[in-house]
Amino acid sequence: MDSFTMLRHFGCFALLAFSLPLWADTTETVFTLSDDMQTATNYFSKRSDSVGNYSFLFNKDYQASLITYARPEGYQWQSNYRSDSKVFKRLYFPNTSSYAYLQRQNNKRDGFLQKDEQNPNRYYLVVDGSQCMGDGCEMEESIVSVIVPKRFKVLNYKAKVNGEWLDWQAGDWKVVDGTYTFYRRRLQSVMVGLHVEDAASYGYTRMSDAFSANKNIEVSNEGNRIRVVMPLDKLFASGSADMEKEGLQWLKTLQASLKDINYQELRVEGHTDNVPIVRKTGSGMANNWDLSSARAANIVRYLIGEGVAAERIAAVGYAEMRPRGSNDTAEGRQRNRRVEFSIVTSESTPATQPATH
Repeated sequence: MDSFTMLRHFGCFALLAFSLPLWADTTETVFTLSDDMQTATNYFSKRSDSVGNYSFLFNKDYQASLITYARPEGYQWQSNYRSDSKVFKRLYFPNTSSYAYLQRQNNKRDGFLQKDEQNPNRYYLVVDGSQCMGDGCEMEESIVSVIVPKRFKVLNYKAKVNGEWLDWQAGDWKVVDGTYTFYRRRLQSVMVGLHVEDAASYGYTRMSDAFSANKNIEVSNEGNRIRVVMPLDKLFASGSADMEKEGLQWLKTLQASLKDINYQELRVEGHTDNVPIVRKTGSGMANNWDLSSARAANIVRYLIGEGVAAERIAAVGYAEMRPRGSNDTAEGRQRNRRVEFSIVTSESTPATQPATH
C-alpha cells in the first residue's frame, strides 16, 4: 500500500457540487505550509465561462471563521445541509461564473501532514485540489500548487488523479525553488502528495549523534537553527589562535555532519573570558576582541579548506561580551571560553523551546 493512502482529511476537504448542468471550468489550489509544520493557508479559486450555483461541503462542525476571505460577495453559509444522508455545513456561491476563498488550516484538525513511520524526521504532505460531483462531471483543467518552507527538503512527489495515484513525479509537474505545481486537463478529482524531510530536526539528530560520545560538546535544537558549543580549551592553547589536535578532530566531525544537512548558513562565534591576554610580539592581537575574532576566522578558513561552501559561512568574535557563566569563578570563566557554531536551517525564526542533549 502506498504511504499516502493512509492519510485522511478530517475537516478541510471540500466537495465541489454543481447544481446546474455541467460545463468546463478551471480550478486552482495554492497551499502554503507554515514553518511550524502545524498550520497552513489554502487558497482555492474557480473560473468558468458560464454562470451557475456552486456549493462546498464541509464537516457539520466546521468553523466558518476559518474561511478568512471569500468572493464574490453574496456567498452564504448553510448549517445542517443534507447530502446523501449525511449532514454538512455548506458554503454556497449562487449565480456566479467564478469565485475564490482563502482558508486557514490546522494539521491536528485537517491532517495534511503525517510522520513517516520509517523515519521520524520525514513526513507525508497531502493537499486536496478539487473534486466535482455528478454524473458526467469533468473539470476542464485543474492546477494544484504547494509552497514548502525552506526548512523542508522535498524527497519526492506524486499526484492522485480520479482516485488513482500516479507514479512518482509522473504527469505535468513544474518545480521552482520550493513551489511544486501539478497541472492536468479533463479530470474529475485531483490531489498531490509530497514526501518531505524536516531539515532542522534531521540536522539536530545528525549532529547530536555525531557528538553523542563527547560530553564536553553541547548540541541544541533552537527551531530553525542548530547550535553546537565546543569548549575552547580543547580547540586552542591559552592566548593562541592556533588550533590543537583534538580540536581539529572535532572540526572534522562537524564538517562531515554538515555534508548531510540542508542548511542556509553556518556562523562561527568566538568567545573568551574577561582575563586580558598576554600580548606576544608579532601576534597581531592586542585584546580579547582580536583573539576571539582570529580564532573564529581560523576555524572558518579550516572548514572552507575541508569543503564547506565559503558563501554560507561567516566568522564573528564576541570577546567576553556574551558570557554563559560568572567571570568571578574559575568554573564560570571556563564555560565562557568557547566556540559556538550556529547552523541556520531556514530563514524564519519560529519561537520554540530549545532541546539539548
